[in-house]
Amino acid sequence: MKEAKGRQAGKDRRRRGGRRPFLLFCLCAVYLLIAALQAARSEDPAPAAQVNRIPIPASSVEREVRNYLRQIGHKELSPSRMMRLRREVLERLIDEELIYQEALKQGGKISPEEIEAEVDRIRKRFPDERDFDAALVREGLTLDAVREGVRRFILVRKMWSEISPSDEAEKRNWLEGVRKRSEIKIY
Repeated sequence: MKEAKGRQAGKDRRRRGGRRPFLLFCLCAVYLLIAALQAARSEDPAPAAQVNRIPIPASSVEREVRNYLRQIGHKELSPSRMMRLRREVLERLIDEELIYQEALKQGGKISPEEIEAEVDRIRKRFPDERDFDAALVREGLTLDAVREGVRRFILVRKMWSEISPSDEAEKRNWLEGVRKRSEIKIY
C-alpha cells in the first residue's frame, strides 16, 4: 500500500515538475519567434552586427544568451564559454537574418491562416489563455508582435526547408554562398 502511494506521489511530482521545463521551452519558442522582429525595430545604440545594413542589436544577443542559460538551468558559464556562447548566438542570428532576407527577395509570403495556426500552437503550449497573456505582458510583447515574429519564423523555416529538404551539407553551402554575397559587419 505504502509502495503504491509512493509511486503515485512520484508520478504526480514528475507530472507537475515536467510542466516547468515545458513552459520554459514555450517561452523560449516565443522569444525566438520575436527576437528578429525586436532586432529590426530596436533603436539599440550598440548593434552587435549588421547584415546588409540591418542591425542586430547587442540586446538581442544578450536576450538570446539569457534564454539559453535559463533553458539549460544556469545563470552563467565560465567567461570563455560565455564568450563562445555569445558568438554562437550572434552567428545564428546573422544566419537567420540572411535566410529571412533571401526569403523576402524570392517573394516569400505567408498567409494569415498559417500565422494564426502557428500562434494557436504557441498559445496551446500554455495551460490556459491567462498564462499566455501573462507571458506576453511579462515579456513586454503584444499579440501583433508575436504574429509578426511568427510570420518571420515561418518564412525562415520555409526558406530553409526549400533549399534541400534532406541535405544539410547543401544547406550549409547555400548559406555560405549567401554570406559571401552579403555585407556582414560584426562589432
